[in-house]
Amino acid sequence: MKLPFTNRRIMSISSRFFHKAIFFSRLVCSSLLLLYWFNGTLSAQQLSTNGDFRLTNNVGCAPFTVTPEVLFPGTFGAVQYFYFNESDPLDCPFNFNQDPGLCVSHPDSLTSASSYTFHQPGTYYIVQILGTNPTPRVDFIEVTVVEDIAPLVGISVCDNNTALLIFDFDGDFFDFYDIDFGDGNTMQLYKTQDHRVTHVYSAPGTYTIRAQGRLLSGDNLSCQLVMEQPITTIDQIPMPILDSLIVQTQDEITLYYQQLNDRLVYNLEIDRGSGFEFFLLISPQNNPRVFQFRNFNLDHLNESYRFRIEATDFCGSTSVYSDPIASIGLNYSLASFDNGIEVELDWQTSDIGFNTIDYFLNGNFQQSFNTPSNTTGFTITFDNCTDLGNIYLEHVFNGQLSRSIEISPFQEQNLDLPAMSVPTGILDGFGITLNFSPPQFQVSEYEVLRRDENGNFQQIGGTVNTTFRDTNVPTGFPQVCYVVRYIDVCGNTSEVSDQLCITVSGAIQVPNAFSPNGDNINDVFTVGEGIFQSFEMYIYNRWGTLMFHSNNPAIGWRGTFEGQLAPMGTYTYRITFANADNVPVTKTGTFVLIR
Repeated sequence: MKLPFTNRRIMSISSRFFHKAIFFSRLVCSSLLLLYWFNGTLSAQQLSTNGDFRLTNNVGCAPFTVTPEVLFPGTFGAVQYFYFNESDPLDCPFNFNQDPGLCVSHPDSLTSASSYTFHQPGTYYIVQILGTNPTPRVDFIEVTVVEDIAPLVGISVCDNNTALLIFDFDGDFFDFYDIDFGDGNTMQLYKTQDHRVTHVYSAPGTYTIRAQGRLLSGDNLSCQLVMEQPITTIDQIPMPILDSLIVQTQDEITLYYQQLNDRLVYNLEIDRGSGFEFFLLISPQNNPRVFQFRNFNLDHLNESYRFRIEATDFCGSTSVYSDPIASIGLNYSLASFDNGIEVELDWQTSDIGFNTIDYFLNGNFQQSFNTPSNTTGFTITFDNCTDLGNIYLEHVFNGQLSRSIEISPFQEQNLDLPAMSVPTGILDGFGITLNFSPPQFQVSEYEVLRRDENGNFQQIGGTVNTTFRDTNVPTGFPQVCYVVRYIDVCGNTSEVSDQLCITVSGAIQVPNAFSPNGDNINDVFTVGEGIFQSFEMYIYNRWGTLMFHSNNPAIGWRGTFEGQLAPMGTYTYRITFANADNVPVTKTGTFVLIR
């Protein structure tokens, strides 16, 4: 007969307290056993909670195999186990001894297998069941499975053929380590000791250091992964050797040096003018020969800095330094356009160990200077923008090459070229012809701008020639004004020229006589220069016959009628047009044709 739930709960709790008492009693015994194990042998066996079975070890590295040994001396039936169980039976709300299947995490995992292998790290509770219901004998033991990893050890070499091992005690589950220094010497390091271990080799050479993790209360044989690293000892820390310093951008540098020892510590130091100080850590593993770095607090256009590499170790040995190398600050500005494009260079570098500094254009040596600084400017003249190129400076400090930033004057920016001379222009019939004087630079195009009714200049066209004809001159204005600019072969645009204004109002200037005799002097009867809107001109003889008509002010009468020369005499004209203010104007009069 089953008890009521309340009574079953009380019995379960009482049973749980009973098992807790047994558990703590076993824990004290286990602690004494562990103490004996630590001071004596590492092969002690682990008893279950009630002592019904035992394991050789209840702690091990995955994969960890256990083989329970039954110790109960009485008679019993089948032996079964819950191996893969993550539930602590002492935390079970039910009667663990009555029905253990209710107290395990995987009740369907019951097996009669005599051994089991754990593949995942974790804490497990192996439950043993002797016999069957109604009175099975139930017992359990806690098993800890840890990850099998190689010990986390940093190895550095120090002077006097010394190796330094630094263990990360928090990085694994081991209790101690077996260390083999590769020269026949071994030791055991417990986590109760200092995590730094030094070993001095009797002779310089290359040795392989091995370290393997061990467990105090577990299966050491199941932990297989080993840290293994070769080292080469040193008598003393070698001096770093800097080969070159190349400035890449305004805030970026690349350092080249000889191979670094990946067992030592390297620091980059900087001297901004008041002595060397720590700047950056150089990783010999990631940057064995080249170190490129950017720092926005540096200005390689306008400043110079000295650098050196410090080599040291983790043992506190005396540091060794490379020979310093100085950077070159280089910048430019536009000096003038007096004799072409005049570029002014400014530079500065250290005067310590200085001899000469070399100037290169497009990779070709140009000349040397014997001054480490030039803030007043050195002027370079280029005839045209196509002559501009990449400029850099070089200097050799004690065999170490230092190169400045490579600058390209006015690259990807407009060089404001000087304005050209004011164009000249003439009114030619209905149009205006402009003439340009070429500037001192190669021109790819002239751009013509005309003033609009709002007083603003707008581009009306372009030409590759030195002349431009405006055939769309606006009417209604007393004058038309132009400015001109040019674009060189590199795409730089100049300033605009001063303006040219041409009077275009229609002022009639007819002669009182003309002589069409072919001598090119006064051969045509015309109205003169100007822009005339709605122009009409009529010429009559004394009898009123229409001798000539034109609606183009640029076309005048040459003294012919129906293909024949008109006779000498007096003729009458009548001219009508609209002036600059669009007011109609009519003018009449007489003139004499002379032959």
